[in-house]
Amino acid sequence: MNIIDLTDSADSGNELKQQRLSIISGEGRSSSPTTVPHSETLVECPVCAQFMTIEELQGSHIDRCLRGETKTIKPSMASKRQPTTGNISTFFSPRKRRKQEEKVQEDDDSSYQLQPTSMAQKQRIPNLDTMITTNKLKEKLISYNLPTGGTRQQLEARIREYINLYNANLDSLNPVDQRVLIGRLNKWDSLMNQRSTQNHSHSEGEDEEKSDETLKKSTKELKDWRIKYNSTYAELIKKARNSMKTSKEKTSDDPANNGTNK
Repeated sequence: MNIIDLTDSADSGNELKQQRLSIISGEGRSSSPTTVPHSETLVECPVCAQFMTIEELQGSHIDRCLRGETKTIKPSMASKRQPTTGNISTFFSPRKRRKQEEKVQEDDDSSYQLQPTSMAQKQRIPNLDTMITTNKLKEKLISYNLPTGGTRQQLEARIREYINLYNANLDSLNPVDQRVLIGRLNKWDSLMNQRSTQNHSHSEGEDEEKSDETLKKSTKELKDWRIKYNSTYAELIKKARNSMKTSKEKTSDDPANNGTNK
């Protein structure tokens, strides 16, 4: 049994605990070649989990690694590695194992569900330009196979809702066909029309009630006003009549008027 001992040297100012890494090879056979890997084979450092050649590992790297002078591998990658057991099979990790680890990393990065190529190639619809004319707006609706009936406000609301549905469908992991989007838009449009009709009817009913209440209130106020100032009106009328009567009497008693009459 051959044992290779690698012992780190004490760093100045810091006392490091002596660590020994024993690389134990299998029982040698006189007739069989040695089991030590080829010098170009990449092996894994048992301390920092980095891959390198055997010469580099057995040279100065292991001493520097034990003193903490080398960079350790990222925790995310180190956590995926199997723990070392101290035998030669884990000390000298083959390239196949590294490829398997890289494949695991790629699988983790691509774990989310990808959309179909046809959906990924579609472009998003830009937001509606409010300065567009009504005719241009209807042309856009026709190009999307959408209805063009209703007021300008309804047309804008309809195409905005369709743009939201379309762009959200592009971002969805389970996109649906355009016919499904149009069906959803028609349901939304029907619901909006029902609400608009209900609000309009409710508004008309409120207007009629308010009109009746206003008329009743005005009539009552006018009646109260007449009752409150009835005596004042009667007094004013009486004074006006007396004034007219006095004026006539003065006119009839005036000598100038009498001479003229003669």
